Amino acid sequence: MPKKNVGCAALVIGNSEYDDGGKLPNAANDAELISQRLEEVGFEVHMYQNLDRAGMDRAIDRFVARLTSLESVDSAIFYFSGHGFQDGGINYLLPCGRKEAAVAYDLQSLVDKISDFSHRRLVFLDACRHYTDTKTPQIEIVRSRGLPPGQAPKIERGLADFDAADNTFISFSAAPGEPAYDGVGGRPNSPYADALARFIHEVDLPLSVLMARVRNSVREDTAHIITEDGKPAYQKTWDSTSLSASYFFNPSSLLFLVGNAMAMMAFVVALFTFCVVVYDAAVAEFFGGKDRWLWVVLSLAVLFLTSAVFLFGIGRAYRRVRGETPEWQREGAFRLFKWSSAGTYGAVGGTLGGIIASALVMVPYWFDWRHEDEYWVVLEADCPGYHWAHFATPADCPRLAQLLVEGSLAGTYILAALGFFSMHFIEWATRGKPAHFFELPQPVLVLGGSMLGSLLAGIVVGPVITAYFGQFDRPFLEPNFVIPFSVVAVAVMAFCISNYRLETFTGRRLLRSTAGALVGTISAGVALALMVGLLALTGFIQSVESWAHEGFWDTAKPLFQRYTYLIIAGLPYGMVFGLGFGVLIAATKVFTERDGSVWELLWAR
Repeated sequence: MPKKNVGCAALVIGNSEYDDGGKLPNAANDAELISQRLEEVGFEVHMYQNLDRAGMDRAIDRFVARLTSLESVDSAIFYFSGHGFQDGGINYLLPCGRKEAAVAYDLQSLVDKISDFSHRRLVFLDACRHYTDTKTPQIEIVRSRGLPPGQAPKIERGLADFDAADNTFISFSAAPGEPAYDGVGGRPNSPYADALARFIHEVDLPLSVLMARVRNSVREDTAHIITEDGKPAYQKTWDSTSLSASYFFNPSSLLFLVGNAMAMMAFVVALFTFCVVVYDAAVAEFFGGKDRWLWVVLSLAVLFLTSAVFLFGIGRAYRRVRGETPEWQREGAFRLFKWSSAGTYGAVGGTLGGIIASALVMVPYWFDWRHEDEYWVVLEADCPGYHWAHFATPADCPRLAQLLVEGSLAGTYILAALGFFSMHFIEWATRGKPAHFFELPQPVLVLGGSMLGSLLAGIVVGPVITAYFGQFDRPFLEPNFVIPFSVVAVAVMAFCISNYRLETFTGRRLLRSTAGALVGTISAGVALALMVGLLALTGFIQSVESWAHEGFWDTAKPLFQRYTYLIIAGLPYGMVFGLGFGVLIAATKVFTERDGSVWELLWAR
């Protein structure tokens, strides 16, 4: 049988079950988490938990034998989570079981074993866990080696830097001689494993930049730990490298451009709108009309906005290559009233989705409106007789230019608010206090955060949109011809809001995101149908519409009072549709993300 070409292989060991008071609740969890992330980026992973010395020997020998059997190994990874110490500058990893210090594994010998069978070595050591009992290892080593009491080794906490073959990268979870901390703040993983797992799958992230992010994250997560001398712990990771070239766990340059592709698509839509509006205004100007140039200015503003977003995406890519990370993008403890990268990316994605989706709806809506003779029988003698851009076209007739600009502005306003609040509250629910106080599954936290944020967005957006569009006597956006386009538009909205931050984007995620957007659209449709149906059955919708219609069209009332009717009527509509869009965003995100994703379970089958 021909040898299989495997580019990347990893040995992952997590030891938690130590005796003599040194048990580490999180180490085995760390091994499982890192194994999952490495498998996601294409590594062949050999993962073991709670190994004694004999088990470690077997696991290492099997891994070396596997490397030997392969024709070519580009990168070999060793990750160890557990206890470790140094003796005379030599690093030892502790197996599980009683008297473990007596049979500690020499780390240098392991690195030497794998150096001959791979082009590149990556060693990650979360092995200097905080272990105050250094007397017991000393006693066990003296006993096992038969040393006289006067020659007892000087056991030191933490690991020491050491030499390795060329093209080797070594990362320590703490600086030489310093201890590392197990899970903090009730988290199931150590700060180092949690940060490494968070960034290891990011697209096109150089190893040096990745470890800088890990270093910042670990430092932030341990800042609240107070040491014996009363100072913050500030655990500092430490790297040593002899790599001859940049290394990427997840190289995927083409797919990382999807974020900018969204901006480019929105720019094309905005440019199309601008051209239509300029044509409309030019025709009106030629025939003596002077009322169309405002729409030109507004469409130009939308065009500039999409250009700015595109340049923002280019800047993001450039800053990532240089390793620059703005302060507000750092990972760590999340607070509700804090500028969040998730909310920012959600707002940007919502802006792009609003511009793209509005064109998908407004063009077929305008086309269908022009042929809706039954609804517009009163205007039948007026509208069809004019060119759609003619200056004399009555205001009640469908104007494509005006509809496109209105749709772009409304879509931007609605989805930017929806994207910001929904993604911001999702991050708060899954990483802030709710995640610590409520032991709920991740999808439930996502749904709760999304609906809460979208409800707030609906309160902000609903009255404004209703006040503007309620002043026109237009057909509802419900003709059968428009419905298929509306479904696609809603899916586009969900995709853009949930996926503008594409540092984790891969071909697999692209499929999940597309499927998630469609599932989210269906879920939101069902949720809205249930809520709107309930309100219709109780007569609430009919009462509000009648009340708002009579109040607004009563010309005897002052203008501000007439618009007040529309604003008040828009509040419950905004809340209902906000909750529906909350379901949309939550379902899309749950089916898109890796952790706890229903789609991931289906994919695994």
